[in-house]
Amino acid sequence: MKTQNNRTKVLFLFSAIFNVSIGITFLFAHQWLFSFIGFQLTNKPQYNVMVEFSGLAITAFGVGYYFASKNFDKNQPIVWLGMMTKIAVFVLFSYHFYLTPQMLPLFIAGSCDLLFAVLFWFTLKNSTEISIH
Repeated sequence: MKTQNNRTKVLFLFSAIFNVSIGITFLFAHQWLFSFIGFQLTNKPQYNVMVEFSGLAITAFGVGYYFASKNFDKNQPIVWLGMMTKIAVFVLFSYHFYLTPQMLPLFIAGSCDLLFAVLFWFTLKNSTEISIH
């Protein structure tokens, strides 16, 4: 049964743009971003590769959200995984903000992820066909 509507399409298209934008920034401009928000920069290769790896993962989730915007019913497992990951990101960033108040920009980003997770939950809850296979 088809559960797609315009709000679902817009939510996941916006989520895709949000994730791909952040992911691409982590891949190609994280030095600029971190400097902009006041984080200390380093040129250690192991640091850079982990930031860029994170950028790839964030971008991949964005592509998944794009798929969900096109066919929500078929791509619900991506949405479930994304929702759980966004909650985990919020917990992680909140913990680091608690330890170090200079992590406020990460806490704000994590709060955006939590908002997306809540919207994902309501979308999944209100779908007429729940599929996690």
